[in-house]
Amino acid sequence: MPQFKDAVLSTSLIASLIALTIFLMPMIAHAENYKDTSYTYGELPVVTGGVDEDDRSHLEAMQHQYSLKLVMSGMKGNFLADADVRIEDNKGNLFVHETVDGPILLANLPTGKYTVTVTYEGEVRKQVVAVKLGKLKIIQVRFPIPEDYDDTNTR
Repeated sequence: MPQFKDAVLSTSLIASLIALTIFLMPMIAHAENYKDTSYTYGELPVVTGGVDEDDRSHLEAMQHQYSLKLVMSGMKGNFLADADVRIEDNKGNLFVHETVDGPILLANLPTGKYTVTVTYEGEVRKQVVAVKLGKLKIIQVRFPIPEDYDDTNTR
């Protein structure tokens, strides 16, 4: 009887490992193709990107590790890149100053209030946000865009 239980346990374990491998393969393949745009601003972890669907999926999978997510888009939801982002605390200390290479910026800010200033093609959006470390705050920043804007990258 013990040999039968061992065989059932072994078969069960092998089936579980196969199922786990099948489940993880797309994530592993995606991770191998992802262009990492994470860096530190001072000691602050920051990542930008989201130009294509794969990048956005990768950022969404890791966004729980950050306290602030900015999403830059046009009024109709068209994603925008090359916006200038400044994040300062209420004392004027600069935490992030970056021209983003995609519509999404993730930053792991300490708990506090911050002024987020985003500039795109001369238009400025400024907002005060309260951030709590360990809890993701999502901010949508929208800009007017020209009528002839290529909207093939719409949400």
